[in-house]
Formats: sequence, C-alpha cells, structure tokens
Amino acid sequence: MTSGIVLAIERGSLHDGPGIRTSVFLKGCPLKCLWCHNPESQSMKPIVFKVIDRCQHCGECIKVCPNNCITLDGIDRSLCTICGQCVEACNNSALEIKGTNMTVDEVMKEVLKDKAYYQASGGGITISGGEPLLQWKFSSKLLKRSKELDIHTCVETCGFGTAEHIAELAKYTDLFYYDIKATKLLHKKLTGVDNKIILDNLGILNELNAKVVLRCPLVPGVNDEESHLLNIAALAEQYDSVVEVHPLPYHPLAESKRRSIGMDKSDMPKDFATKEEYQKWVDILKANTTKP
Repeated sequence: MTSGIVLAIERGSLHDGPGIRTSVFLKGCPLKCLWCHNPESQSMKPIVFKVIDRCQHCGECIKVCPNNCITLDGIDRSLCTICGQCVEACNNSALEIKGTNMTVDEVMKEVLKDKAYYQASGGGITISGGEPLLQWKFSSKLLKRSKELDIHTCVETCGFGTAEHIAELAKYTDLFYYDIKATKLLHKKLTGVDNKIILDNLGILNELNAKVVLRCPLVPGVNDEESHLLNIAALAEQYDSVVEVHPLPYHPLAESKRRSIGMDKSDMPKDFATKEEYQKWVDILKANTTKP
C-alpha cells in the first residue's frame, strides 16, 4: 500500500482553497526558498522540532538520549536517529517529531471526519507541503481516493517536477494553487532552482484545461519589483486556465521555526509586509490583468 511522509494534517483550514478544508502537508521540497514559511518541511526525513518557548532546560531529554546528541545548547542532528526518547521524556511538550509515515487509508480516515463540512461549504482536501510533486505517487492516490468519495481537491505546488507527474496529479485535481516566486534572474538565487520547469508545467496545466490560481509570495525589497508583478500579470493573461491571482504578503514568523530545527538565521526582512506595500502589489496586478 502506498505511503508517504506527512508533516501535519490540519482540519478546519480556511486559507488553502475554497470552503472549509483539511490540509495535508507533506515533507520534502526541491526548492529552498530563503523566506520559506515551513522550513521543517524542506527535508523528506523526519526531524526533531524544539518548541523553544516551552523548554524549561530541565535536562531530562539529555539523560535519555542514547546517542548523546542533545545538550542545553541544542541538538547535534548528525547523530540523531529520531528514536523519540527525548520527546517522551519531555514534560513540557517542548520536543516534537515532525514527519510521520502514513498510508493513504490513514490520511483519508482523518480527511473523512469533516466530510459534512466540505459538502456544506464547498470545501475539501488540499495537498500541500513541502511539495506534493516530490511525493507524486502518494499525492496522486490521495487525490484519486478523494475524487472517488466526491471530495473537492486542491493542490498547492511550486510546479517543480516532471511533466508526467504534474499531468498525473491534474487527473484528480479540481484546483491548483500555483506559486510564481520570482523572475528568471532572481529565481535560482532565491530558491536554489531555475524556474524553466515551473513555467513549462504551468503551460502543461493550461493544455490540460486545469483550473489554476497563481500565487505570488512577495518579500519587500527582495522579489516585489514591478517587473516581477508585470510578469505574473502577463502569465495570467496568457493562460485561460488561470482564474485568479493572489499576492501573498511576507511575514517573518518562520525565523523561530528555523531556530527550532537548528537552521541558521536567514537574511530576510524581520518585519511584516505593510498594508501600503500589499496595496501597491494589488494595484499593479489589477492594472495589468483582467483576472481577479
């Protein structure tokens, strides 16, 4: 039976597609966006996550670690085997394991708990990440099972995968939330990969008559230049499959998550995008595309 590595399942989501939804976040992403809101999702491997504000520095985790990889200063992740003993020993729930191997049946058991809400609100299941294309077989089976059960399906994707894999997901996907993160010159610098595959796959979704919402994560002073916004507007006008364009305002909340998994600080802005910055982005898009 097909299984996958699941980061989290969030019921009652209102921001990952229409209606009330259950969002299934998968582990693993081929991009390494400098502003990534879920850095714990980048690796497919499970990871010990430290909720820093809960830690009382009692040392119980240090006592039970069989590999001596925990100190009061942090975790030597090169020695950690994700045995879970530190998590069990923590009396303050300051340690969690992010990443669980789950079967399609196990995931769908959670999804089906809210089927009545989907039917009443026009909601459904959203496969997110990480990147669903990295676990495309698992994603495809979740989507197919959902369609068999008459559940609306949405996929949040960066579009970086093979043409065959995105076409497979499109068979069972009612709506794609498709990220356009930066112009060609900036894309590799900010995400670690070129955007050619991403743009090619957007064209494939258009050929397949998929329904697509372009989403644009925008970081002030980093990728919010007018040329990038004009490029997004041009893509929206070019493809009939694009039904909406959503600018996504930056927030710096991932910095605490980076500390929780032992990552270095990023050099991204430390402040939220302002209302004025967001309105500027909206105005440029509205002036240059007919898509809402």
